[in-house]
Amino acid sequence: SWAYAGMGYLAAFAAPAAPLMSRDQGLQTMAGDFIAGASFDIPHAPELGSLDVGYVYSSGLYTNVSSERLALFATTMITDQFTLLALVRAGVAELPIVKREVRKIGSTSLYGRNMVLEAPPEPTEALPEQKGFRGLFAEKRGAVDLTTIHLEQHRIGQYVSVSGALALRPRLFLHEGSIAVEMPVSALTEEAGGLLSDAALVSGRIGIEEMPALPWYGTEGGRQLFVDLSLLGFVHVRRNAPSTLAVFPYAEGAWELSILIDAGSLSRRDDDTEAP
Repeated sequence: SWAYAGMGYLAAFAAPAAPLMSRDQGLQTMAGDFIAGASFDIPHAPELGSLDVGYVYSSGLYTNVSSERLALFATTMITDQFTLLALVRAGVAELPIVKREVRKIGSTSLYGRNMVLEAPPEPTEALPEQKGFRGLFAEKRGAVDLTTIHLEQHRIGQYVSVSGALALRPRLFLHEGSIAVEMPVSALTEEAGGLLSDAALVSGRIGIEEMPALPWYGTEGGRQLFVDLSLLGFVHVRRNAPSTLAVFPYAEGAWELSILIDAGSLSRRDDDTEAP
């Protein structure tokens, strides 16, 4: 109804007050959260560089700096009351030199990443007081650094992609190795008004992944098979996907269904319609 729609609209502007609504009374549990962010581009030359900044009340501060022209990017996440650099990722995405050879050898991405995998928080009175910024690598008990180097080759001959990742910490092992095959939608792009130009009609990825043992989550680690199926680029069915397990290590063996619709891309079809 219009009343519920109006309440939802007003709630979007009241998001920063969400933490005040958090409570825990037995079975009656409610938690509030909010996200705020902003994007900045170099005036008159956005392809040279851009900065994205976001803050999540329950997680922390996220930043991403990228340059489309130079194909460089860097991402960080600062958590735990701005004392822990929980994520660092930086490198080259789709090298411009290789990109000119598009149809035969595709494009290449090469980047490094460090993630701090922490144990669930203990009761406040059991935690020792920690002051100051704790830096890049985990130094406390109940935390593991997952430091990896990633190499990806996209759309070889327009149909095949391969990727691999080597873990350096907490020990040396193969974190990921996969191959993907996709069916391009170039033949459907005109009929779809350009909505599918960046997606694949059907794609599938299969490979192996390995995570370190995390006893506080009850996971033993080890090598596992993973699959990732996609339809039209916005419907995904995954199992043991490395990107999921790196954030939710306890999701081993779980199936994941995600549907992502970009409302902005849907509106472009009307905006780009030519006048008769």
